[in-house]
Amino acid sequence: MDTTQRVLLKIASLLLDYPDTQWHRDLEAARLAMREFPDSSQARAGLKTLRTLAGMSPTELEQHYVQLFDFSDKRTLYLTCHELGDDRGRGQRLVDLQQVMFDGQCAIRDNTLPDYLPAWLEYLAIAKTEPPRIGGRVAYALSRIIAELPDESPYHALLVWILDLLPQPDGGMAKEVRPPDDERNMPFPLIHGDLEESPTIWEVPRR
Repeated sequence: MDTTQRVLLKIASLLLDYPDTQWHRDLEAARLAMREFPDSSQARAGLKTLRTLAGMSPTELEQHYVQLFDFSDKRTLYLTCHELGDDRGRGQRLVDLQQVMFDGQCAIRDNTLPDYLPAWLEYLAIAKTEPPRIGGRVAYALSRIIAELPDESPYHALLVWILDLLPQPDGGMAKEVRPPDDERNMPFPLIHGDLEESPTIWEVPRR
């Protein structure tokens, strides 16, 4: 993976995260970073998507984000929900993902489950060695979400752009039987912590 792709995945992790106050503060740095790659069609496409999101009012964007991702199993931003639904095997899968993070010397934010997709975009951006299939698994989950998003949503364009940065979707670890319901309360709360003390979304421990 080259430097351009790593930087763009880092920015992708920001753009797909919850649009809180820190998110808006980080947009300018993301914009400047993408301008460093004027010859990259992927960077130009990402910059266009960033401008669309930034053009929405903070309240409008937050409400749109919550409506899309917080109340739908089919659009949830948690990897194992797309692979296993409510299967009891999710617990072990979460433990396995947490171990991958630990082995890569990355620490996920407090109160965030270890299968949160923006965290894995960040991981792919900074990891020295990518664990087998992780990129494809993330792409698989995002491809499922895209299929459920309205075309006019700015997040549809965002996820299409992110998918272009990833390997081919790999659904090999997904369970065939999917939960039939969609619009309902999630089985866990979505809690977004205070990020003001950290310059990035996900913390990498100091050595």
